Amino acid sequence: MLRSFSSFSLGLIVLLNPVFSAEQSQVAQPSREGIDFFESKIRPVLVNQCYACHSLEAKQQNKLEGELLLDSRAAMLKGGDTGPSIVPGDVKNSLLIAAIRHESFEMPPKNKLTDQVISDFEKWIQMGAPDPRDGKVPQLQKEKIDIEKGRAFWSFKPLNRSAAPMPHNKTWAKTPVDQFILAKQEAQGITPNQQASRQTLIRRVYFDLWGLPPEPKDVEEFVNDPSPDAYEKLIDRLLAGQHYGERWARHWLDVSRFAESNGYAFDLDRPAAYHFRDFVIKALNEDMPYDQFIRLQIAGDQLGPTDYMSQAATGFLAAGPFTSQQTQKERERSRYEQLDDLIHTIGTATLGLTLGCARCHDHKFDPVSSHDYYRMIAAFAETGFQDYQYDRNPEKYNKEKAAFDITHKPFVDARL
Repeated sequence: MLRSFSSFSLGLIVLLNPVFSAEQSQVAQPSREGIDFFESKIRPVLVNQCYACHSLEAKQQNKLEGELLLDSRAAMLKGGDTGPSIVPGDVKNSLLIAAIRHESFEMPPKNKLTDQVISDFEKWIQMGAPDPRDGKVPQLQKEKIDIEKGRAFWSFKPLNRSAAPMPHNKTWAKTPVDQFILAKQEAQGITPNQQASRQTLIRRVYFDLWGLPPEPKDVEEFVNDPSPDAYEKLIDRLLAGQHYGERWARHWLDVSRFAESNGYAFDLDRPAAYHFRDFVIKALNEDMPYDQFIRLQIAGDQLGPTDYMSQAATGFLAAGPFTSQQTQKERERSRYEQLDDLIHTIGTATLGLTLGCARCHDHKFDPVSSHDYYRMIAAFAETGFQDYQYDRNPEKYNKEKAAFDITHKPFVDARL
């Protein structure tokens, strides 16, 4: 995934970026040769490729990226969120060069500059970055993010126990939830629908709990059941069925970005991914408490190293996309992308927060700082991922697998 210059992770920038101030980087007045080189080779590229996101005009249009201005020499020496963009005479430590090479950041993000243009910028830095633009760096006002104020928002406070309202209709509501619904309907002048017929009711229940329509015999049995607890018995039967877990597991598997392949161009299979899928189905069918359900997915391998359900649950951590085809240079960045995906998923799935936004700056909407984000990254930094086949009953598996292969052999042969 392409990322802009301003979005590179802070941790790596610390490694790559010695601190240079504008005052430390001053050089003598540029020569005529240097100015001519800048005007013919450098300025046109900056204007056409960079100013749209890194200029005072971009700032005025709320398009400035990374607090980085490139439309004056002083601004380039000062740099943006990631530090000085150029170090005159030092190609290796000039972040601008790393960006246009697409080594760490990627600028421009969509179309990499040609090798000749990159070579021109390297030569320009070696010449001392001659630049006749003598404009002063505009003072940019950063919007202050008040983390503590954000934590006072209602959704971050403990729940209050609210008394159920007392609607005028005393007979319709069967539960406290019904009382809240009916009170709101009465406030809006809405009259509840009449009670559904048994034919309609059983279809609703089947689709809700199993995601499947009932068979005709099931409809007939329910319609003709005179017992007062016929509905309760129907619910109990469906909740006890295997299809309940299969139906509702799909929602959590979507949230946890489950797939049985790695994604990206090669999209290699994950032969052991089904263990996590089966864990989710089994947990729902066994009515596993939610806190245990989450705890096992985040740290099951530590909590139950010999327990199948605990081991299978940690597939949650490794369910995201991952490219298996990468060069040595790409491995560190790929690892951080993997950790970012993990933290982002934990945030959205369990907290309802987009933690990934704090990767580059304090979150602008939720009370999450970059410090919080990297503390979570550190908690999972030593987590390794690998395919792990766990067979609780090898004899049964081999027997069923052999029968499966025989049944599906004609289809496999036809595909080949």
